[in-house]
This record gives sequence, structure tokens and C-alpha cells, in this order.
Amino acid sequence: GDITGVGTVNDDDGAPNIYVNDVTVTEGSVATFTISISAISGSDVTFDFTVSDNTAVAGTDYTDNDLTGITIPAGNLSTTINVSTIDVPGDGPNRAFDVVLGSLTNAVAGDAAGVGTINDNDAAPNIYISDVTVNEGVAAVFAITLSEASGFDVTFDFASSDNTALAGTDYTDADQTGITIPAGSVSTSISVTTADIAGDGPNRIFDVALSTLNNAGVGDTAGVGTIND
Repeated sequence: GDITGVGTVNDDDGAPNIYVNDVTVTEGSVATFTISISAISGSDVTFDFTVSDNTAVAGTDYTDNDLTGITIPAGNLSTTINVSTIDVPGDGPNRAFDVVLGSLTNAVAGDAAGVGTINDNDAAPNIYISDVTVNEGVAAVFAITLSEASGFDVTFDFASSDNTALAGTDYTDADQTGITIPAGSVSTSISVTTADIAGDGPNRIFDVALSTLNNAGVGDTAGVGTIND
């Protein structure tokens, strides 16, 4: 009557979980993300890969690399996806971007969200102060400059001290703390008032110094103010 039968074997395994790892690289390097599944599948596993800003900005810190329909072929366990990072000039904080797997086929989310961390590779800029020469009675304006802009606020203290000039007689002491060169800027200035002393006399000098540096290295932190009679 019917001498041919069919035996159907139902699979009792669920779809594998899919994972994306976190990656840390130095700026200018390629971040290689590994996408893996928890077990070999008899079917192709497909997914979309999306990159988005966190503290890093696409086009400035990394190159966006959204992809759709990526496949881990049947019988394989993983694939990789590259995201290029950009070497940004100047000292700055480490930055991060997010990656997410979506539109999963033949897999379920194990850990479908990853983080790419971009470590900054630039040293802090050096800080410099100028020497200044003025006639007595004219303010001595000292320029404080950085060797390049920083991604951080640079802070420092400023102190003046006697040499042949005397504070209160030849100039007004101008000690200040916590002076800031904002992130992205390269300079600021500080004025020291000098006194117009009656009568002929020698030129006099006073010293200035920068200290308590934050986010800057020592370039030239000692300056001289010369007061011409």
C-alpha cells in the first residue's frame, strides 16, 4: 500500500548565542572586533554591525564602519570587523565608541554590545614664560604659552620675587594660583605693575616663576622682568 516512510529528526538545540568583544587600541591604529558564536551552527548566522559615538566622534576620532548582512558561515565560529581610528594631534583624554550587533538571524544575543577605547598617544605640551623689559611705571605683561594645544585645561601657579627690584617699591607682587589655559588654547598673559620711582637710578629686575603644573611639562618656567629707569 505504502511501503516508503520518512523519519524526521527534529533538532533539539537552540540557536547559538552571539558575542562581540571590547577592544582597546592606541589612536591611529585599527580596532579589530571579534564576533563569535557559542557553538557551531548548521545554518549561516547573519547580523548587522553598527558603530556610534560615545566620547569619541566619528570622522574625528574614528571612521564609521556600519555594515549589514555580515555572515558567519555554517560550520564556523567567528568573524572579525575592523574600525579605523584617527591619530589626533595634541594631548587629550582617551575616547570611546560603541558597537552593536543587530538584525540577528540564526543566533540570539549573548553580548551584542561592545566598546572601542582609543588611547591617546601624545605627551603633555611644555609650558613657557617670556622675559619682559619695560620702562618704570609701565605694566610688565608676561606671555605664558604652550608648545601645542592640549585637550585638557592646563593650570599653574605664578609667583614674582625680588632680585634687584623690590616688591612694594619697584613693582607690585603678583602671586596667583590656579591660573588656567583652557583646553584648545595655547596661551595666556599675566601683568605685573611697576612703579615710576622719582630720580635717576639703575635699572632693576625681578623674577617670575611658574609652578604646580597640571597637564603640562616644563619648558621654561622662569622669567625675568627688567624695569628700565
